[in-house]
Amino acid sequence: MAVQTLAQIIGAIAIAENALIYISNRRERILLFKFLSDALWLVNYLLMGGCTGAVLNGVAMVREAVFSQRGKRPWASAKWILPLFLTLTWVSPALEWIRNGAISWLPVLPTIGSMIFVLGFYSESTLLTKTTSILGNVLWLLYALLIKNYTGMLSNVLMLLSAVVGIVHQRRERRADAAKTP
Repeated sequence: MAVQTLAQIIGAIAIAENALIYISNRRERILLFKFLSDALWLVNYLLMGGCTGAVLNGVAMVREAVFSQRGKRPWASAKWILPLFLTLTWVSPALEWIRNGAISWLPVLPTIGSMIFVLGFYSESTLLTKTTSILGNVLWLLYALLIKNYTGMLSNVLMLLSAVVGIVHQRRERRADAAKTP
């Protein structure tokens, strides 16, 4: 089986799993599903030759593991955690630039998208997490398009739709709850 085909199969599995991320209104569940998604996308991008995408997904897995501990472990809420993960996202394009021997804009797209995800997933507001994911997914969509990762493109479109559905659903729930309160 060709490596590209295997990458697309793993991407298809990740797409199915991605549908679960933003539908939930529980932060812990969102982070768990995002961790699993990032693991699958790490392998997909690695097989596609997308070094930046693979490294960013690896960093994201650590990010979700740490962020899931906020409120449970004091160290996970330390002030240095957010700047640490914002900084770690820049390891990826630096590695890409070293590997290619030149600086290009291509790895900057998912890096900025990942920085937006860091801010969203750091927040304890699931509505903010879903809202920031829209811009993050647009930047990852452009990256997937440019490296011709078809499952990556489809995934980002579906993640955008999932985030919008999740936002609408959460706002409806809030309005319904507010209407019940005297």
